[in-house]
Amino acid sequence: MEAGMIRLLVFLCLCSTTVAAESTSTTDTGTATCAVGNLRPECLAPEEEEISADAFPMSLIWPPSCKTFPNLALITICAWVVVGRAMMNKESSAEIEYQRRRARQIFSDLAQTQYEHQESAKKWAAYNNRKDSLQNLAAERLAKLKKENPNICVTQEEVFSTLAVETGFAGEDPPEAALDPKRVFEVLVDEVEDCAVKDVTNVQKHLDKDYEELCGYFTQVHNILIERLVDKLGKCTAKTRKGFENPKDPQYMSYSSGVKLQELLELCKKVKRQFYPSRCFGLKEAAVADPNAQNFLKLLREAKALIRQIKKTQQSRLFKLLGFFELQTLGYLMGAFLTRLFGGSIGPARGYLFNKVVLSASLDNWQEPVMYNLMCIWVIFFLDWYVNDWLSMVSSTKATGLLKHSLRTRLFEAVMRQDTEFFEANDASAISERVKHDCDHVADHIIYIPMDIV
Repeated sequence: MEAGMIRLLVFLCLCSTTVAAESTSTTDTGTATCAVGNLRPECLAPEEEEISADAFPMSLIWPPSCKTFPNLALITICAWVVVGRAMMNKESSAEIEYQRRRARQIFSDLAQTQYEHQESAKKWAAYNNRKDSLQNLAAERLAKLKKENPNICVTQEEVFSTLAVETGFAGEDPPEAALDPKRVFEVLVDEVEDCAVKDVTNVQKHLDKDYEELCGYFTQVHNILIERLVDKLGKCTAKTRKGFENPKDPQYMSYSSGVKLQELLELCKKVKRQFYPSRCFGLKEAAVADPNAQNFLKLLREAKALIRQIKKTQQSRLFKLLGFFELQTLGYLMGAFLTRLFGGSIGPARGYLFNKVVLSASLDNWQEPVMYNLMCIWVIFFLDWYVNDWLSMVSSTKATGLLKHSLRTRLFEAVMRQDTEFFEANDASAISERVKHDCDHVADHIIYIPMDIV
């Protein structure tokens, strides 16, 4: 770079007014005289040697020559290597570390789920064994009592309750509920890549030798998921069928609408799509050899058939929504619609009167018609702002408030009919948010969206 600048200065000096001057350059072989601005090789050679000597390390690559060409080629190759490495290696060190931690987390979640299920199964086995032994003992004692007194009016449940109190079994709390299938499914399937966790990108690479152990845990947890789904789906389907056949039975009233079964079916459909996809473009069921999987698919078909049967007997959503409207709510809603329609006609009426004002102003006796039309415009303005708008706000607010009250009352009654499992899965804050926020959201959309369309 410095050599180029010096050459530019030499060229400028040559183009400018030159002053005759001479300089003497001394070499090892002799002495020569060169004028300032002389571009002969023997005059420029000493300057280039001096520039090259002073410009290190630039002298290694500049000026281009046979001597500097290897250095330039080496720099070019190094730059290409850096660019190629950056393009081929798409993951940074932070991303690689994150994937490594993620792989270890997947491994830990699978192992923890398998351990929790194993411990829960042991506790429930011990609890059920003791309960079964008390049931057998109650049956023996009842048979003995009936043998002594054939006319005794005692049931086996009463004898069992007595034995439970005597042995202290009644005071014992049952073990914690078994693992929820939804939680097990979230452990098995990655939401981001929508695939099984063992098939997540780079999991096998980061786990290396532990990958086989992860696959073993995955198989065990998958069996746990199918086992829990078969148990829960069978119970929910049976309760829904009983509630559908006898809606007035308080024990199964919360299942009669099929909402709980529908929620469970959504999870079952995801499981089927991930692990047992249909064949032939969805025309044939998946071919499975596992008895639990076969039972799961069978229960899934039965549950779908029951849901279709329930929906045939239910009203449409429009009629259900109309059921929340009372006569007073409909009256306020009609008033809100009428005020919206009247408000929409204000603009054309005002424009018509302004045109009348302009036309009247061109008449000879313009004062009276102009004042009359202006008075009409003022009356319309008064009716629009101080009558129609107030009626619209009051009607809309009252209609929305009455609808919200009806929705909250019905929803609260439906929540109170739920079983203990619902309250275990949803805490008080979630239920309160659903009762308040969801009802307000639905009511606002039902009232204001149609009015905005009008």
